[in-house]
Amino acid sequence: MALNLALRNPISTARIPDAERDAPDASAAGIDWILLSSTLALCVMGLISIFSATHINPETGLTSYHFLQRQLLGIVLGVPVVVLAWRIDYRRVMRRHSLIYAANLLTLIAVLKLGRHEVNGAQRWISLGSFQLQPSEIAKIAIIITLAAYLASHQSTIRDFRTVMISLIHVAIPALVIFKQPDLGTALVLFNIWLVMIFIAGARKRHLGAILLTAFATFAVLWCVGGVKQYQKDRLSVFVHAKSDPQGVGYHITQAKDAIGSGRLWGKGLLHGSQGQLGYIPEQHTDFIFTIVGEELGFAGSAGLVLLYLVFLWRGCVIARETDDPAGRLLASGIVAMFLYHIVVNIGMTIGVMPVTGVPLPFMSYGGSSMIANLCAVGMLQSVRSGKPRLSL
Repeated sequence: MALNLALRNPISTARIPDAERDAPDASAAGIDWILLSSTLALCVMGLISIFSATHINPETGLTSYHFLQRQLLGIVLGVPVVVLAWRIDYRRVMRRHSLIYAANLLTLIAVLKLGRHEVNGAQRWISLGSFQLQPSEIAKIAIIITLAAYLASHQSTIRDFRTVMISLIHVAIPALVIFKQPDLGTALVLFNIWLVMIFIAGARKRHLGAILLTAFATFAVLWCVGGVKQYQKDRLSVFVHAKSDPQGVGYHITQAKDAIGSGRLWGKGLLHGSQGQLGYIPEQHTDFIFTIVGEELGFAGSAGLVLLYLVFLWRGCVIARETDDPAGRLLASGIVAMFLYHIVVNIGMTIGVMPVTGVPLPFMSYGGSSMIANLCAVGMLQSVRSGKPRLSL
C-alpha cells in the first residue's frame, strides 16, 4: 500500500510547466564557465590524489595505473552524460518522473536480489562485466528529479502536513531499500536532500520539526531493537569516545588525523606522504581520499580544495536563486544539498568532527558510479542555468 501511494500520489498528479512556452532564451543565460572550471579542477585533483594513493601495487611493489585508469574511464563516460543532461530540457525529464521513480526503485531492489559484488559485508553493486554499477549513487539523482517534480506541482498545498508526509514517503521507500543493503550513509544523504528541498519549497517549520523529532526517536528505537548494524553502532560510539578503540574501529580516524596533521602547512609533497604511501590509512583512495591531500599538500592544499568546493557550491546556489522556474529552483537546490552533505560529512569524518559513514568526496573519491552521477548533476545545473536547452525527449 505504501509503495502504491509513493508511486501514484506524489508523481501522477505532477504537472511541469511547458518547456517551450515558459523557458527563457538560452543565449541570455549561457554556460556557467565557473561551475565547469571548478568541476574540471576537482576532477584533476581527484585523479592526482587517487594515483598518489594507489600507484604502488602492494603485492608486487611495482607502479600500478589500475585505479587511475578506472577513474579516468569514469570521467570519460561522464562527459557525454554532462552534455546530455545539459542539452536535454530538464522539464521534459521531470515529466517522466513516474518512470524514473519506478525504474530507480526496481534497480535498488535488484541489488538485494542480484547484487553479488560485496565490499566489507555490504551488497551495493551490480556487476556489469568489468564495471561495477552502484545504483544507490544513481538513486540520488533520480530522487532529486522526482521529488522536485512532486513539490513543484504541489506548491499550493505545500503548507499542508499531508503534502509534506507524501513527499517524505516518496523518499523514505528507496531510502529504506538502500539502508537494507546496508548503506546508512546514502540513506542519510536522501533524507538530507528531502529536508532541504521541502524547506525551499515552503513547508511549515513546525511540520519539519515534528518529523525530525520523530526521526530521532525512530533511530533510537532501531538502535535498541537491533535495526542498526553493529559496525554502524561502533562507528558512532567511536565518534563520541574517540580513544575507546584506537586499534579497532577507531583506527581509521586515528590514522587519518595523524596523516593530515603531519602535512602541516605545505605538506610532504606529492607521492611522499609516509602514512598514505605505506598504506596505513584504510580506504585511502575512496572514503579517506582527503587524507592524501592533507598529508602531501598540507594545510595550503587542503584549503585550496575546500575553496574549490566553495566556488562550486556558490555557483550552484546562484543558479538556484536566479532561475524563475520553481521546478528548476528545487532541482538545483536538491543538487547543491547533495554535494554539500557529501563534502561536509566526508571531510568532517577524516578530521574527527563527524562520524564515519562511508560517504565519498565528490569528484575526488574513487568510484565510477559516483563520478557519473556527480557529472550528471553538474549537467542538470547547467540545464537550469541555460533555461532552454536545444534537445528534447
